[in-house]
Amino acid sequence: MAPRQIGWTPPPPPSRATRHGLAFEANLGFAFLSLSRGIDSEASNALGGINLGIGGYAAETVAITFRVAGATYTDDGARVTQAIIGPSIQYFATDHLFLGGGLGIGVLDIEQPTGASLQQTGTAIDLRAGYVFNPSAKHAFHASLEFVPTTMDGISATSFGFLAGYQLQ
Repeated sequence: MAPRQIGWTPPPPPSRATRHGLAFEANLGFAFLSLSRGIDSEASNALGGINLGIGGYAAETVAITFRVAGATYTDDGARVTQAIIGPSIQYFATDHLFLGGGLGIGVLDIEQPTGASLQQTGTAIDLRAGYVFNPSAKHAFHASLEFVPTTMDGISATSFGFLAGYQLQ
């Protein structure tokens, strides 16, 4: 007969995130958008996202995705949209913390209320960091910061976003 255990037994440890297969991410938030042309510069509050990424997990801590991210500012019928389109890597340093980055095509689209518009493409970098609230879930939610500088012919645009996001992991 085995001895009977008396007293408190600790709960089992929380399950670890098991990231594999399809990786999908969607983010939305607010941003600061800055445009510079030579020495002239202008900054505004903007909508950050809708930022999307789709790809797969190369390892439990690494996702490789195709990502579209940026910001849009609208005022008095004028609209400025700045974005990056390209590959991205997301690395989970811990179950809760991730870092991401990518290099791609930078896009700038400026539309005036008169109908005049300017579209330019160039080079962009996407840098981000985030915190996952429920890392052991298949459907996870996170908060992140995203920095996207773009350089085009004579114009540079930079967005810095504060985002809430969903991730299939």
